[in-house]
Parts: sequence; C-alpha cells; structure tokens
Amino acid sequence: MSELVILEGAGPSLDECKQALAYASVPPVDKLAKYMQLVLAINETNNLTGAKTPKEFAVKHIADTWLAIQALGRPSREVVDVGSGGGLPGIPIAVIVPEVKVLLVERRQKKYRALEHMISKLGLESRVRAKCETLEAMTKLPEDAEFWFRGVLPGPKLALLLTSAFPRADIKTIVLMKGPGWGDEKLGIMNEKGVKQIWKERFSDAQEVEYELPHGAGSRTLVIV
Repeated sequence: MSELVILEGAGPSLDECKQALAYASVPPVDKLAKYMQLVLAINETNNLTGAKTPKEFAVKHIADTWLAIQALGRPSREVVDVGSGGGLPGIPIAVIVPEVKVLLVERRQKKYRALEHMISKLGLESRVRAKCETLEAMTKLPEDAEFWFRGVLPGPKLALLLTSAFPRADIKTIVLMKGPGWGDEKLGIMNEKGVKQIWKERFSDAQEVEYELPHGAGSRTLVIV
C-alpha cells in the first residue's frame, strides 16, 4: 500500500488562500483557508483536484459549496459526503456550519488517507470522520442525515446505484451538486428502465435551485431529492 507523500513546503501560503476566498466572495476564515492550503499541498503529489491555484480552487470548489449551503438554507445536523475525494463538499460544510457532523465516504485508499490527514490537521476529529468504503457496502447509515453527491456519477448511473442499494428509497434526503447538464441527466433517469419507479418519482419531484459561480466560472444546479 503506497504512502501518502506530502512535499515539505508545498502549497500556497495561508494569506494567498485567504485572499482567494475573499476574491470568490467566501468568508476568508482561517480554517477554510487552511483546508485549501492542505488540499493544494497534497495535490502536488496526489491527484485530489484539477484546480492548480488558490483562486481557481476557491472560485470553482469552495464557492460552489458556500453557495449550495446558501441555496439549501442549512444542512441537516448530519451530512454524508459520498465519494468525497479531496473532502468536497464535506469538509467546507463542517467548517462553515460548525454544529454539523460529517461522514466522508471515499473508496480509494490514498484519498481516504489524505482525508484523515486533513481532518487531523484541521482539528475536526470531534465532528468529522472518514470511512474507506463504498456507499452500497455500508450497513449502518445515519437515518436522518443528508447524503451529498458532488461530481460522483451522472444522474442515470446514480439512480441505478440507488435502486440497487436502496430499493425502498429509504434515504431521507439526497443533495446533488450538478452543472448545467442536469436537465439531460434527469431525462436520462426517467428513461432508464433499470431505475425503480419510486426513485423516478423522487427525482421527478426534486427541488431544483440554480446559482452562478463567481467570476463567470459556470452555472450550477442544487438538486434536493
């Protein structure tokens, strides 16, 4: 099993990260800036994000989570971040909404170890934990949690996974962070024969909130299923 390698002195400065947050119209709190610094440092030797600069990361990723929280109103007291990767959106949610407990679900060992490292460095152990597993393999899930998905699977594949793992649609709330192609994904779900009717109804009745990333970085749709 390969070790998580982090280069000494890698990554931007804390001030650069705080300036990038302000540029993205996100409150430049120290812990959020420290999270950015950790992700971008680890990213120099491990693939956590396609963003290469603090401004790009703040605008495309941190602002996306910040605006999603504003669109939703407030997350549940428990959030499950499925396919967390580099900790998005789960870690920013935990920082922005300090009373929320977050479970980061990530199947890839190296990314799981990166998540554990960041949780420790940010001092979030009391409210945030990581689990190296797939959602469908988990036997104990928080009953009242919100399950957040960001960039994990296209709509039809996600609906098929949910049909297989949760045939009674007994997940209370699902939050999808989607791009401008959500309309086509939703149509694909409705036309996918393998998706159970109960899930098609859930997706058909989903609440949708559109918002724009700062500096023309793109349109987003928050889907509450």
